[in-house]
Amino acid sequence: MTLKISNRFRIAGLALPLAATLTRPATAEESAPRGASWPTTNPEDQGLPADLADQIDARVATETPLLSALLVVRGGQLVVERYYNGFQAEETFAAWSVAKSITTIAAGIAFRKGLFTDLDQTLGELMPDRIPAEADPRVQDITL
Repeated sequence: MTLKISNRFRIAGLALPLAATLTRPATAEESAPRGASWPTTNPEDQGLPADLADQIDARVATETPLLSALLVVRGGQLVVERYYNGFQAEETFAAWSVAKSITTIAAGIAFRKGLFTDLDQTLGELMPDRIPAEADPRVQDITL
């Protein structure tokens, strides 16, 4: 269920609903003040197919017809920005469970990079200095 765009860039089935709630970048380095714009570029300038937006539109129509928005950012530049079902860029989107998806992705990246070795490691083992002193004592026993 993955649309192969290139060997280095893929849009997975998870990415489509996840992107539905993201209208601007999350990191401070990449974020723009409300009302400002990201720098934009053409897909081919980022090594992507020129018809990337058309490929995305075709998948959205058949696989995720309730999608509100999808943005593709590569190299710190906005490559594709699409809105569906009457939604517009100026609207605020409900994030619902996106945080859980992003946390899971981040945990997977951290695991792959060897930042932890076992999903049963506790927060107390992994980052004891990041747990506030006033936190519930059970927090240190939370596992990934």
